[in-house]
Amino acid sequence: MIVCDVDEVVLHFVRPLEAHFGQHGYGFKEEIFKLTGNIRSLDGGPDAPDETVFAMIHSYFEVEAHTQSPVDGAVSALNRLSQHADILFLTNMPAEYRDARIACLAGHDLHFPVVTNTGAKGPALAHIEEKTKAPIWFLDDSPVNLHSVAETVPKVNLVHFVADPIFLDLADHVPSAHLRTQCWDKTHTLIASFLTENDAQ
Repeated sequence: MIVCDVDEVVLHFVRPLEAHFGQHGYGFKEEIFKLTGNIRSLDGGPDAPDETVFAMIHSYFEVEAHTQSPVDGAVSALNRLSQHADILFLTNMPAEYRDARIACLAGHDLHFPVVTNTGAKGPALAHIEEKTKAPIWFLDDSPVNLHSVAETVPKVNLVHFVADPIFLDLADHVPSAHLRTQCWDKTHTLIASFLTENDAQ
């Protein structure tokens, strides 16, 4: 089974979000994996308080969730992998935008179940592991989520995937991940090799 994050793994997120912040007069203070406390005013005013950041994230999904573009290679790789494994999208986003996300993914020929989540993803993966006997691969851009899964369900195989090259370079390393990448070809090769060997046993 493959459990896959969406933002910055399957659909581009960081740069469209940055552009959305810019439309509201804000931008990143530092290019790091952090939003609250990391959004500055572009005109020299005070940094965005948490409630403003959350409001802009909601407005981003309201405006952009229908139009996010896929990461290069994601559509082909996931559809090929689906011939050997069940695929589930596990995405941290406001639940009210789930239908928009499903429609966006379907518009890019990605017709797999979508589950919305809040907080670290370890508990969600533990629940999924209880429901399946198959090995699980988990792909996510967030070191926090990857560490959470590694600590909660250590048998899950991890891929640290960040499509944006700058954010990939700056992201904390996850020692338990089998792969750290922005490339779907490499990701497909790794997981397909595992699944093919598993099918042959």
